Amino acid sequence: MLDLVPLLPIAGWSIDEVGKLDNVDELLLASGSAPEELEILQHVVDARKACGRGTLELPAPEVIGSPITSLNRPDAGNPVGDLLYSSAAVGGTFDRMHAGHRLLLAVAALVCTKTVYVGVTGDLLLSKKQNAHLIWPLEKRESTAVEYLKAVRPSLDVRTSVLRDPNAPPKAATVPEITALIISRETVGGALRLAEMRRDNGISEPLQLILVDLVGASSQDSKAHKLSSSKLRDDESVAASE
Repeated sequence: MLDLVPLLPIAGWSIDEVGKLDNVDELLLASGSAPEELEILQHVVDARKACGRGTLELPAPEVIGSPITSLNRPDAGNPVGDLLYSSAAVGGTFDRMHAGHRLLLAVAALVCTKTVYVGVTGDLLLSKKQNAHLIWPLEKRESTAVEYLKAVRPSLDVRTSVLRDPNAPPKAATVPEITALIISRETVGGALRLAEMRRDNGISEPLQLILVDLVGASSQDSKAHKLSSSKLRDDESVAASE
């Protein structure tokens, strides 16, 4: 649930811009980072001091984090090279805005250069979920997703729509300008059907699927247990009953 935001040059961030942020508590790097990366963090700290934003302590090397490891899994299936699209789409419930949601939205913000279309699952479609009464209101789920996207790439034009009818085509199936769809690995089947709907609607421009790995899963199998809003709600319900 850590509110972690990648601030990358590709999304318009510079050391000076990061230094001006007034809501940063910590700066993080993976362990084993190159000396020049640690130097960048020090530059950010110095920039914050220069503009009166206060000081930030750099984490000690032993608490920066565990080395990044690769899971034994098939290739993600994403194209090689720069993944940059003028308009892209992403969708989800965005309840609890956990790390899986943040990864999905961060990738959307980093591959989309202009307009991102966000489909947010409506309350009616979530009514049969376990502990549905604990699901965040639609307005909160929608606004939190928008805020996170713009935190990663402030220049984005974010356009939201509510997914109310499971049989209605989403924006990616009807808007020709959308040329990329960011999805998590377990939703590939639905995305392929969406691509077919797009062709049925007479849109010849292909739709590139950008796959994002599952978070908190022991494998990348679509049936693997993973971090989920349902699990977080279950934990909250159990805690409230104790």
